[in-house]
Amino acid sequence: MIVAAAVCPSPPLLIPELTGAQQVATELRRACHASVAELTAAAPEVIALVGAAERSRTWNGAATFDLARYAPGMSSGAAPGMSLRAAPLLGSGAAPRLSAGAGQGPDPGPAGLPPALGVGNWLLDQAGCQVIRVLQSVAQDEAPARCADIGARLAASRGRVALLVMADGSARRGLKAPGYLDGRSTGFDAEVERAVRTGRLEALLSADPALARELMATGRPAWQVLAGALRGRKVSSEVRYRDDPFGVAYLVASLRVLREPCGAEGEPREPGMAEQSYGGRSVLIFGAAGALGAGVAAAFAAAGASVTGVHKTQPAAERRLERVSYKSADVLVDEAVGELFDSAPAPWAVINTVGSFVPRRPFAELDPAELIGQLEVNLVTAALITKHALRVMQPAGEGRIVHTASRAGVVTKGAGFAYSVSKLGVLHLVSMAADDVRGTGVTVNCVVPSIIDTPVNRAAMPSANHDSWPKVPDIARTYLFLAAPESGLVNGAAIPV
Repeated sequence: MIVAAAVCPSPPLLIPELTGAQQVATELRRACHASVAELTAAAPEVIALVGAAERSRTWNGAATFDLARYAPGMSSGAAPGMSLRAAPLLGSGAAPRLSAGAGQGPDPGPAGLPPALGVGNWLLDQAGCQVIRVLQSVAQDEAPARCADIGARLAASRGRVALLVMADGSARRGLKAPGYLDGRSTGFDAEVERAVRTGRLEALLSADPALARELMATGRPAWQVLAGALRGRKVSSEVRYRDDPFGVAYLVASLRVLREPCGAEGEPREPGMAEQSYGGRSVLIFGAAGALGAGVAAAFAAAGASVTGVHKTQPAAERRLERVSYKSADVLVDEAVGELFDSAPAPWAVINTVGSFVPRRPFAELDPAELIGQLEVNLVTAALITKHALRVMQPAGEGRIVHTASRAGVVTKGAGFAYSVSKLGVLHLVSMAADDVRGTGVTVNCVVPSIIDTPVNRAAMPSANHDSWPKVPDIARTYLFLAAPESGLVNGAAIPV
């Protein structure tokens, strides 16, 4: 259920690291911060971030937004090269992480986050956003009907959904504009503003893709996603900013949903994230006897799923959960994993919480056996589970696979090499498998924990602030979201928690 939306432009100069001490576009930046702050104040459970790019897809947590693309001096020695690492899909509540980078060239490669999503992700981090984020790019040449369909599917997700649309208007509004002057740009941008200001968003679907392309209005597909998401809903709108300071039309607005489709009693229905429709769906959970796996199994059972927990050995009777059946399998043995999947009909969802941790040690003390062990337990198991899950899911044309990675996989300091590289492999596995299944009805995603509040971790770090650690029931809700039938648009995502 969509509860609010915001429209912001996506010029990278909104990020102060690109402008230094020079005050640039302060009024625009202030309006964007206010709009995003109002969006997060609507108490969404999911924020869908939408922006135009070369193709339509969702983005995972390994993507980065390279600031050096827009400030060559960062890589030439005038200032340290910096990359803004995406925290897509779940905000950390902290400022964006900036890490040293080479800034090599204008193309960051296939993992590079598109500018619209990179800037939008930065705005959400600045607002202290701590809810799930879905990052959706929309192809510049996507047809209006397809854009509207993407918006409708995002809005139909269960739970409270907010939409942040990053969209620039025409870039031909003056003699010094990026595309020089085109007299048609004034009328084009005025129509967009009128549709947003009046809340009559259906008019956005009439924007001509060919004209938008000629006017360099890159926000056209994102606006049409907005129209599809809010179709049939009454909204109030506040335009916070409209101007073209650099010959590009920038529009900032906040939209509030005033009326939602009603339930059986005529009252707005506001289902929570744990109310996904799992009734009658089978869920296979690997590592179900562990602290995280047990919590995830309990959450799926409470949501109505038929849960089977898998562990190397059957858990003791006192550790078994009600409404969860158990099977044993050695997930390092290809044949054993294959037999497990062949023993029952294809599950709706496969959740993998198998893993182990070893602490950091200096490279001079690297233990090859320890490295191989971490790769086997954390990565090889994930690969075998994925192999056999896809073998049975793809013929069925539907399914969800959710792995467990770690933030240690994307850092180079503080984490042990063996553990870090094994979890980095999981992130890469998810990204590649997601590309492999795109368009099949199956999705592959992962949850990326940092520290988890478990008895073992508390015992290992007795002086830490345990109250601030993420709790297993809260993390379990992220698995519920990714495995939900309504989350079919989310593929290849890595959600930090």
